[in-house]
Order: sequence, then structure tokens, then C-alpha cells
Amino acid sequence: MGGLAIPALAQTEESNWYTTLSSMDSSQLTLLIILGVVLVVIVLLLILMVYLMSFMAAVFKKENPALANEPSWWDSFKTRYRDWETDRKSTRLNSSHSAKSRMPSSA
Repeated sequence: MGGLAIPALAQTEESNWYTTLSSMDSSQLTLLIILGVVLVVIVLLLILMVYLMSFMAAVFKKENPALANEPSWWDSFKTRYRDWETDRKSTRLNSSHSAKSRMPSSA
């Protein structure tokens, strides 16, 4: 691929993050800062959303006693998985089955 390289992002033995940042102009630095802030805001919103969902689940269980008796989605998932493992194991032959040979004993 030819000698085409972006000067601010070209990697040489002498370049590091500091030289890369110092070679950027103000518009590139502004874009980098904006993208960093947007990333931090997205992560904080996701954390807040998970916290609020768990808080709302606790409030709903307290307000409606019928919900408090129902298992959580994780408990129901574990129960289904455990039942599936049991069903799968029950179809296999276990040590209590006798192994019958297909060859006659006189052979």
C-alpha cells in the first residue's frame, strides 16, 4: 500500500501517545475530547439504568406481595437448566443396564 500515512497517527519507533497528541491540531483534539465525554456519559447512563431497574423491581415486589413469591428470572432460568440437564441424563444408559453382546457366545 504505497507510502500513504496520516501524519498524526503514523507509528514510528520514536512516536508515542504524547507525540501523537502534540502533533494533533485543535479540531482533532476537540473531537477526541467530545468522543471521550460521550463515551463516559453512555457508560454512566447504562449504570444508572441497571440501578433503577433493580430498584424498581424491589419496589414492585414490596408493593405487590404476589410478585414477592414469584422467583426471579435468574432462579427460573436455573430451574429450567437443571431440569434440562436431568432430562438429558435420564435418556442415557447408566451402569444398571446390562450390556448384551450381539455376538453369540460360541463365536
